[in-house]
Amino acid sequence: MDGSDRMFKAFLRFLLDDLRELTEETDEAKRAEKASRILANLQKILED
Repeated sequence: MDGSDRMFKAFLRFLLDDLRELTEETDEAKRAEKASRILANLQKILED
């Protein structure tokens, strides 16, 4: 497995962790804030 595969898998682990945290959030305002943060981070990654 080369370095790019490892980096992609690490990225997916971080994303999965964030999404799991999002689904466990019960406060709607916090959930919306976390979803917004995840979306902003994904957008930044695409723009880099």
